Amino acid sequence: RSLRSLVKAKPLRCATPSAMASQRLKFLNEPWANPQSPHHPIHAGTALQYFCDPDNPFYSRDSWNEHAKHHQNVDKSSFEGVEYKLVKHELIPDTGVYLISENWFRRGEAHLARPRAYFYISDAQVYPCPDMASLLSARLVKRISHTLLHIFIYIYMTKEEYA
Repeated sequence: RSLRSLVKAKPLRCATPSAMASQRLKFLNEPWANPQSPHHPIHAGTALQYFCDPDNPFYSRDSWNEHAKHHQNVDKSSFEGVEYKLVKHELIPDTGVYLISENWFRRGEAHLARPRAYFYISDAQVYPCPDMASLLSARLVKRISHTLLHIFIYIYMTKEEYA
């Protein structure tokens, strides 16, 4: 391409930080539920099975959990990827809220698994837990938009005073 054609090309549209943060928060507020699941009512013994439903958009079909469902007596040391675990439910006793962790591990290092994401189940609905960056960006966007509103009101008021 010539330099002239590149200059005349339409500019790329980038989302503003506030639009990206609100898009991410919108996704975080959309739960998943399966009312036809055989794991109702959900309790500590069925929470992980409920989460590992193949229709759950937060669940990876390439996970160790899915692999273990279909292949009995398989050694985990030859597997690399994601595993979902129920975090000790004693941490949140008798509330009906269950915390699931998505852990990543390398082949032969399953004991060194690192949490990548967390999800929680409440009232048979699965929600992703927001990460720290999402929480901070949402609070910053809220704070910035609130500050900008005050600035615009101030500018508008001072325009009327000098008009």
